[in-house]
Amino acid sequence: MVIVLVPIVGITTTLTIRLGGKPLIETLTKELPASGFGGSAQNDARITDLTEQVDLLSSEVDRLRGAQMFWSEADRGEGR
Repeated sequence: MVIVLVPIVGITTTLTIRLGGKPLIETLTKELPASGFGGSAQNDARITDLTEQVDLLSSEVDRLRGAQMFWSEADRGEGR
C-alpha cells in the first residue's frame, strides 16, 4: 500500500505546485511593482548610497585598526 501512495503523493504535489503556483507568481509579478516593493529607481539609488556608505565605513574601520595597532605597539615598545 505504501508503494502505491508514494507516486500518487508525488504526482499530486507536482500538479498542485504547477497549477496553483502559476497564478500566484503571475499575481505577484503584477502587484509588486505597483506597490513600490519592486526594483524602483528610488530603491536602487538608496541601495547604491547605502553600499557606498558601508564601503566608506569599512575603510575607516580598517584605518582605525591600523592606528590602534600602531599605538599599542608603541606603548609596548615594540616599534624600536
